Amino acid sequence: HGVVRDSTWTELATTVNAGADILPLNKKVDWKAREKIVVAPTDFNLDHAEEFEILSVDNSGTKTILKVDRPATYKHYSGVTSFTGSNGVNADMTKTLEMRAEVGLLTRNVVFKGADDDSVE
Repeated sequence: HGVVRDSTWTELATTVNAGADILPLNKKVDWKAREKIVVAPTDFNLDHAEEFEILSVDNSGTKTILKVDRPATYKHYSGVTSFTGSNGVNADMTKTLEMRAEVGLLTRNVVFKGADDDSVE
């Protein structure tokens, strides 16, 4: 049981620099103030994942913007890179690579309920 969520993870829409407390997401989500989230690292140090508490949610535009409880300690990259080259078959081939930090909702609303049964010991 519990509340069904539209999404429990997404990605950053733009890079969040160290010191920023605003997280622009790449889509709308139904997350709420006081819920906990995690932002994945985008460098080579797994310890740079960061947990935050959401202070406010702005869904007035096409994407969600979160204000969180503290400034980011680390930079979390979000961007698109295009490159052109040859793969040996196609002479001029353009590829696009999206590299975005993932953002996950940690708060869950699962309720564990036991049976009220005296016959079980």
